[in-house]
Amino acid sequence: MFPLIKGCIFIGVLLSVIATTIYYIYLIMQGILAVRMWTIPCFGILCIANSLSNILTSYNNRNQEYKIISSVYVIRNVIQNIAPLLLAFFSNDVLWLVIPYVIGQLFGLRRQSMSLRGKWRAILKTQRSDVLKPFISNRGYALYSTPAMLANSISYSSVTIALEALFSTTVVGYYSLTTRILGLPISLVGGNIAKVVFQESSDEYSKTGRFQDAFIRAAKLLILVAVVSFILIIFLAKPACTLFFGPTWEKAGEYIQLLAPMFSFQLVCTALSPGLLVSHKQSIELVFQVALALTTFIAIGAYQIIGGSELVFLLAVGFLKSIVYIAMILTVWKCSKGV
Repeated sequence: MFPLIKGCIFIGVLLSVIATTIYYIYLIMQGILAVRMWTIPCFGILCIANSLSNILTSYNNRNQEYKIISSVYVIRNVIQNIAPLLLAFFSNDVLWLVIPYVIGQLFGLRRQSMSLRGKWRAILKTQRSDVLKPFISNRGYALYSTPAMLANSISYSSVTIALEALFSTTVVGYYSLTTRILGLPISLVGGNIAKVVFQESSDEYSKTGRFQDAFIRAAKLLILVAVVSFILIIFLAKPACTLFFGPTWEKAGEYIQLLAPMFSFQLVCTALSPGLLVSHKQSIELVFQVALALTTFIAIGAYQIIGGSELVFLLAVGFLKSIVYIAMILTVWKCSKGV
């Protein structure tokens, strides 16, 4: 375990430095370095904090420290998602969108590392040869998971880029609020359940060669949460956006209603997808993540043919991604039976 922790920390810090350098160069090329200089340290801290958080979450999950994972996850997401909305009442400066996100990512790192206190010296003294061994023996995981995560990032960011290219920054603003609100159940519920599913599925798979029981238990809870969330969103989205953000934000409520089915399927899929890792089907996960990324480009093509407002484009995105999420859930179900 210690060699993996040391190796992951090294890789995380290295990639954070590289990403921050690339961001610095981007600001220079865009000619906005002087205006956005303050975002460089924020970006670097955010990258490193995110890396450490992922490492510690995996360690907590391995040690079944679910209370720590859940409490940190909830408060972290409240800070990152609710604080910017509240601060927007006092200022519309982009600073108040970035700072809470950085603080939220830093929050909980100390609590997550409680069980590692007194062990850091041993971790840092781990020999380089010992660090390399687990990475070499598990290189297949990185071979598929790394491109899968890249495809996942493209899947999320490509929609925003497409909306700005096809429509306007105003539409992007409505869509950003939509993803913030709809993303909360996925982050708070789906993310936490995913960690429990991974642990329980791993234990069951190591004993029986399948994880069908763990899948069924999680699926029942997730479907209930998804259905309840969907009903509440359909009825409350537009009036809630109007009440809290003003009449001009009613359009965001329409986006939320339109994309609610997709996010409901995503909620279930996010929590159950670790089953593909448990059954060593990383290659299948990569296929689905690439498919999710491609849906945006297919939706762009469909919009170019059909035309209409941004609602047509978002409807196409939601429909196509929902199909992929459903197919992914069914595939995990098949894998859970040891097939």
